Amino acid sequence: MDKKGRKFFQFSSKTKNIANETSGALVTTLTIVKESLDGVPIPGFKATVGGVLEVIKAVKKSKDNEEDIAQLRANVERLKEIIIEPLKNVEITDALRARIDVLMRDLEGIRTEFNKMSEKGHIRKFLAVHDHATTIAGLSRMLERALDSFMLGGAIEVERRIESVEQGVSKVEMMIEKFVLTQGQQELLNRLPSVDARYDSAARTIAPGCLEDTRVALLNEIFDWINDRNTREKIYWLYGLAGTGKSTIAQTVAARLDQESRLGASFFFSRDSKELRDPLRVLPTIACQLAELSPEFKRHLAVSLEGRKDAGTSALPIQMEKLIFDPLRAIEFSTFTLLVIVIDALDECEGVELTSVLLELISQFVVDLPNVEMKVFMTSRPEHHVMDKFKKNAMGPVSRPFALHDIEHSVVQADIQVFLRHELARLAHEFNIHDPLSPWPSEEDINELTARAGTLFIVASTGIKFIADPHVRHPKRQLRALLSDAPMSGTSPYRNLDQVYLCVLEAAVGNSKDPSDYVCCRLREVLGAIIIVLDPLSATALSHLTGLETDDIRATIHSE
Repeated sequence: MDKKGRKFFQFSSKTKNIANETSGALVTTLTIVKESLDGVPIPGFKATVGGVLEVIKAVKKSKDNEEDIAQLRANVERLKEIIIEPLKNVEITDALRARIDVLMRDLEGIRTEFNKMSEKGHIRKFLAVHDHATTIAGLSRMLERALDSFMLGGAIEVERRIESVEQGVSKVEMMIEKFVLTQGQQELLNRLPSVDARYDSAARTIAPGCLEDTRVALLNEIFDWINDRNTREKIYWLYGLAGTGKSTIAQTVAARLDQESRLGASFFFSRDSKELRDPLRVLPTIACQLAELSPEFKRHLAVSLEGRKDAGTSALPIQMEKLIFDPLRAIEFSTFTLLVIVIDALDECEGVELTSVLLELISQFVVDLPNVEMKVFMTSRPEHHVMDKFKKNAMGPVSRPFALHDIEHSVVQADIQVFLRHELARLAHEFNIHDPLSPWPSEEDINELTARAGTLFIVASTGIKFIADPHVRHPKRQLRALLSDAPMSGTSPYRNLDQVYLCVLEAAVGNSKDPSDYVCCRLREVLGAIIIVLDPLSATALSHLTGLETDDIRATIHSE
């Protein structure tokens, strides 16, 4: 090396001290950064960064510009602060992992480059050449470029995410604007003649659901049908004699579907209410429930009503077209999963002709909407006009009838006995009936009640209501009264139900057996008025109708 070159690398005593201090600070920084690598959860990262740190450690031993060493130290600290430490506490996303992979390749490139050069001679030798690209300043620049590249990738990713969020917000705003109704549209929806006919409506007497471990096989059959996406049978018709438990099953099916977010709508008919037996209320009610379920359906329903404002009070075919078909055709069907509509007690729908029209429209509904999957579960008694529709026209191929009263007698008896045991045990607990020497009820009592019920759950449930009469508050005496008479003879499936009702009536008149007695006459007048009127009346209204005192009405029907 010539004199000029040697002079370039000579330091004054003061300069050497400063360089030593700067070099010492770099050593300390390298040690801290190396220790911090232990917590980074990325395979290979520690080895790659550690290798670069070793190169820096070797290079720093050479004499070089104090500013270059300080800059190199700053970049090493930057490596620790912006990369190593944050990586210990963040989720490693795919985008972040890709940037880390690029950084690791850049750092590996630095180490590889210096290793190649070191093979040609000791590091101090090639560092002694002033214009060599691998001076400390060059190493610092290479590390800086790698870090800048990493940070730039992060900035770009942030921008991408911000843009994505902005686009998402814009889409949400568009959707909100799309589904928000005008005041006029909301008023049209509010004018629809819907009624509170849901399975869980407070406006009706809700049938209890099936007791656990009862109706197991039948419920499995029903939900297998619901879950079968390939069946052509889109309507499940459960029919049976009065008192066989149809409404209880419908209640159970609707509640379970609701829990699974698969209940599209429900309409439970009832003779007790004029509105709940009106066929013209069914489709508006179903439309309103679907609108509650889907804002998109609600929006299209409102648009349809703008085109036909009287659709809710029009004939059934127009109702089906404007309130159901048109909105469903307009929505994005991908937003709908399988939905089931539950209709209970169809036989209580008023008007044979309108009931027949409603059934025809329902059969078209499930067939003519191939892009949205809906099924209908309905129950009814085996009335002739209902059976004719299911067996003699187009409903046949798309429906699955199931006769509830045809279930094997022993299966129904077992379910009824489970119900009786559960309810009688509840009453024993409620009325504190506990006698180890004489358990109540006895096995003989349970078996006799089960036998008398036959296949009619209504016999068992009515019997339990009689035994639990809150005005008597004596279950043991009520059970004895219920079983005191021998079973009625005859072939009618309702003979034992008649016997339960007779027992109830006898208890209502007490010891008065004379038909001309005041109590008997009062009971006959009150019950006669209730049966003829059909619609529920208050005690005051019954008083005006019969001419009896309001107190007499309340005493007769045990009304508070």
